[in-house]
Amino acid sequence: MAYFRGDARERPKQFILFLDEKLIDTLPVCSAAAFKRPQFRKCSFDLTAIDLKHSRSLSGRLDGFIWKIRL
Repeated sequence: MAYFRGDARERPKQFILFLDEKLIDTLPVCSAAAFKRPQFRKCSFDLTAIDLKHSRSLSGRLDGFIWKIRL
């Protein structure tokens, strides 16, 4: 049995995909409507270019982490 938070009206919203295959090449949309359906997008730079020795974690919670990175 699946676990659902909230009432039955909220159930369909829990199955919306959160990953968008588009690259991050424009500024994010910060409207109220955009926050109702957040989506992660692909990073536009090469992930192997990140210097992990000089990167650090700024914050972390249940929904993810924020990193300060150096390229």
